[in-house]
Amino acid sequence: ETQNDGNFSSSAVHSVHPLPFTIGGVVTANSPDAFGADDIQVLVDGQIVTGYDESIGQFVTEYDVSDLSAGSTDLHALTTTYTATLTLPADTADNAIANNAVVMVRVIPNAFLDDAGNPCIGSSYQWTNDTVAPTIPPTGVTVKNGTKVVNNSGGYGNAASGAYTVDFTLSDASVTETTTDATQFALAALELTNLTCTGVSAVNGSTTNFTGTFTADGEGACEIKEKAGTFHDRAGNPNTGSATIASWTHDVTKPTIEVVPYGVGSSATSIVAGKDTNEAEITLEFKVSDANVGELTDIDLSPSDLNWGVLQYGDDTWDSEPATTTSATTTSATYVKTISLTSVANGSKTISITADTFFDRAGNGNAETTLFSFTVDTQ
Repeated sequence: ETQNDGNFSSSAVHSVHPLPFTIGGVVTANSPDAFGADDIQVLVDGQIVTGYDESIGQFVTEYDVSDLSAGSTDLHALTTTYTATLTLPADTADNAIANNAVVMVRVIPNAFLDDAGNPCIGSSYQWTNDTVAPTIPPTGVTVKNGTKVVNNSGGYGNAASGAYTVDFTLSDASVTETTTDATQFALAALELTNLTCTGVSAVNGSTTNFTGTFTADGEGACEIKEKAGTFHDRAGNPNTGSATIASWTHDVTKPTIEVVPYGVGSSATSIVAGKDTNEAEITLEFKVSDANVGELTDIDLSPSDLNWGVLQYGDDTWDSEPATTTSATTTSATYVKTISLTSVANGSKTISITADTFFDRAGNGNAETTLFSFTVDTQ
């Protein structure tokens, strides 16, 4: 009878495996049929690749089992220990074992006899061949501002305290902290730009899902990179790293709006804030500004969004508005509206806008603002 030491994983850097065999019974050179390398089979996903293949009636020697030698014999316990070495081909070899293939080493039943002539009953052990390095794919990282996901392409966030929840899903299970020859995924695996974090933790004890709170050091670009060789999977493969795995812009600045008035003939000096005017009509340019406006269609401002007081602004369309663009560097947008003052009673007039009428890409709303005040005096 043979015994084994359990299942284990293998990796590209662990392609040579020691094979301990403990035989219940004394097997020496005096045995009628001693234990030898020919009594061992190696199977990959159930297919014999080394050893005698009964289905074809011949030996197969794809993979090498060598250096089979007897160790100590314990006459009291009636056991004999043998050792051998199984060498798997490199990943680049034509007969390389596929990733996640199940490798089994088996002692063939009745393949040898002990000193008393008793045939062995056979035994086996197996493991999963793992040669793929773990990593953190960008698709496995989610940055959230509350429930809003912000790490999409060109993403923006406006977490009031600068704190974002970041969830990581590894491509393969990370080893546990108690493993002495490998490293579990931790904050040290990450390179941070404009971010501070005190640590990441496993989600409900998971070895693939981790989470942490990352706080922006200030407004601007935030970035998380994976550093190669900083954690391992269960087979001992070190992570490869995948450069930037998450990026977004932290922005808590409110967008602004201002007004530039023009009188008849586009005279910029004909109407001055707080002063009198006798113009028959005025042209108003409303300029929206924000460092992270991005696409101008994000503004979506209409004349009815403004508080005109007693002024009549006509229909709810702009005389001129910015063209649609996808430029992420656009910082302002100008909307033009001309209104008539001929039927407006004399007196003080005010144009204003309420808070949160329009928003930038990060979700910041404008502040309540008095845009323009002047006095109509046509008498």
